[in-house]
Amino acid sequence: MPIHPSDALATLPRSAYIGRIDPATVPRALSEPTAEENRIAKARAALPHPRSILNLLEIEVRTITQVEKLSRLILYL
Repeated sequence: MPIHPSDALATLPRSAYIGRIDPATVPRALSEPTAEENRIAKARAALPHPRSILNLLEIEVRTITQVEKLSRLILYL
């Protein structure tokens, strides 16, 4: 189910149209993964299949390797 109606852009005034996005002007930092994103991707690739998880401790151990540091802090508060 879409969040916005399909004609949402058509209802905007013409002055709201700024133009097309030029990919050459988009900052590279937005397209390159951060060190934390790279770490998470590596951790996910190293995980065994979820069917091999036997108990809650194993779920916690596997989760800690994936979530960001801030998320872990919130988890343990």
